Amino acid sequence: MLWSDEKGLTLVEVMVAFTILVVAVLAMTNTFTSGFIISEHAGDATKAISLAQSKIEELKALSDLSIGSETGEWDGGYQYQLNITNGEYDNLYRIEVKVIYPTAGGQKNVIVRTMLWKR
Repeated sequence: MLWSDEKGLTLVEVMVAFTILVVAVLAMTNTFTSGFIISEHAGDATKAISLAQSKIEELKALSDLSIGSETGEWDGGYQYQLNITNGEYDNLYRIEVKVIYPTAGGQKNVIVRTMLWKR
């Protein structure tokens, strides 16, 4: 009895197809995981920049600025270091806000600098 008319897949063909499928799924999973991690880091940095900008807005609302440094902390482990120095002209100030924020690998920071004119 010959098996040449038999239709179907051999065990080797099924194993090869399964291996190809597993490799493809693992590659896609790695891509999605990397994308999620990058998105999370970008969100943290965006929040840090937003907090720095809000600190600068607080300074704009003040009627008078004092030269010097200040440190503080926001919720979520975000810390800031504020430096105010004289600019090149009277009533012109250099503002630097450094925000330090926690990440899975330690800490990162962003620095926002601007000039502020006060009368």
